[in-house]
Amino acid sequence: LGEVPPRAITLDYLLGETRGQGLGTDMLRAFVARCWAERPEAPAVLVTVVAANRPSWRALERVGFRIVGEGDCEPDNPDDDPLHYLLRLDRPGVA
Repeated sequence: LGEVPPRAITLDYLLGETRGQGLGTDMLRAFVARCWAERPEAPAVLVTVVAANRPSWRALERVGFRIVGEGDCEPDNPDDDPLHYLLRLDRPGVA
């Protein structure tokens, strides 16, 4: 789907029934802040998301992630479409 820089952090999450309450966005902001604090060597955080899961990738975009790639992956849930987006958030101040 795209390049994964050395020392980058990858993230996988599931929210389930809490959709639409803003919890995902809050969780992502807190997670990213902790990543930057605890992993000063990490240049970026990367997440793959099922492309059809608009609420998930929109929450990531609200936190500052951007779509940097797309392609087919074997989904965690066999009912999901294989098309995934790769989203990336770079550490502030790192090119």
